[in-house]
Amino acid sequence: MGYKSINISLDVKQYYQNEDDWKDLVLKTGQETSTIGTSGCALTCGAMLEKIPPNTLYNDYNMKDLYCDWSKLPKYNISHEGVSDAEDAAFKLFLHVVLNKKPIILFGDDGKGKPLSTHFVIVRGFQGKVAVDPDGNYFPADSSLVPFKVYDPSTVNGYGNAKNADDFNDRFSIKSFRVPTKK
Repeated sequence: MGYKSINISLDVKQYYQNEDDWKDLVLKTGQETSTIGTSGCALTCGAMLEKIPPNTLYNDYNMKDLYCDWSKLPKYNISHEGVSDAEDAAFKLFLHVVLNKKPIILFGDDGKGKPLSTHFVIVRGFQGKVAVDPDGNYFPADSSLVPFKVYDPSTVNGYGNAKNADDFNDRFSIKSFRVPTKK
């Protein structure tokens, strides 16, 4: 068994929730309200995937729902895929990111059940070594979350600011993926 170095950069544009052009735009669901700057991580990840600014999704595609109506994304359909633990997440991310070259939006929950206890980031690539057999077949179960590079829409230390999927999972246990397919 050997190892192969892999470096994949996906076509994702980086945006932050707290940029001046959109941080104060109001998101609302029922009686709950917030702003993109405070609670717009999902919307901002959608913008990174679409490569258009969050205020364009907000204004031109009416993405004003606090809980992010993924169906309003202009170029992508989003499906939901659950994960059981970090090992399951690493295996599934390998399949999506390394083998299929697809950016994945991660959803995590810190388990505290308070405001700001959930968060989204987008996986933008992979940089690391993967076990391979003599025929060159990958063994992704040997992989960890560290090689999966992310863009975190939050710059708040201790909340956001993750650089890889392992950083994110340390703060917000990964519960599920949002998997894009072109419309």
